[in-house]
Amino acid sequence: MACSSESQDGPVALVVDDDAITRLLIRRIVEQMGFTVVEAADGEIAVREFRLVKPTIVITDINMPNMDGLTAIGEMRKIGDSDDVPVIVLSGIDDKKTIKEAYEVGVTEYLQKPINLARLRNAVSSTLSLSQLSG
Repeated sequence: MACSSESQDGPVALVVDDDAITRLLIRRIVEQMGFTVVEAADGEIAVREFRLVKPTIVITDINMPNMDGLTAIGEMRKIGDSDDVPVIVLSGIDDKKTIKEAYEVGVTEYLQKPINLARLRNAVSSTLSLSQLSG
C-alpha cells in the first residue's frame, strides 16, 4: 500500500513487526486515531516503505528477521527530512543497553510489550504533539 503522508487520507503510520497479530492490533489502534496504516514485516521492508511513503509516525518492534528494528531506524534516519518523523518502539527487550541504543539511533519513545493500548494511544498523541511543536 503506497500513499503519501501528505495525502487527503490524513496522517500515515508505518507499523513494523514480524508478528501479524501485533501489526493488526496496532493497526486497529492507530486507525481509530485517524491514521492510514502501512505495514512491514521486517526492517528491510520498513526502510523501503519509509522511502515510498514518508510516514507521519513509525511504530516498530526491535527483534525481526532480515533487519532488526534498530538497524532499520538507523537507515531511516539517513533518509532526507527523516529527523522530524517520530519513532515509537514496542519491544519485549527491557535491558538498559538496548534502550539506550534505541534512543541513540533516533527513537522518540520506547514502550514495553505486551502492548498497553492506552499507553500506546497516549504515546502516539504526545509524540506527535511534541514533533509538531519542534517542527
